[in-house]
Amino acid sequence: MEDEAAVREPLDLIKLSLDERIYVKLRGERELRGKLHVRRRQQARGALNLALTRCSATRRRMTNT
Repeated sequence: MEDEAAVREPLDLIKLSLDERIYVKLRGERELRGKLHVRRRQQARGALNLALTRCSATRRRMTNT
């Protein structure tokens, strides 16, 4: 029996993460943490706007030791 919450496509992961706090790792040692929201755009079929609310951004500093 398959798990109904299985992630088969990237959109599945977004659906499971809606209204949850998530962590996003970016290039350049940058990180975002916030609550994920999705708003479908009516003008473009299949397009989504992703937004993080209550978001905090950090940038890690490289240390030479």
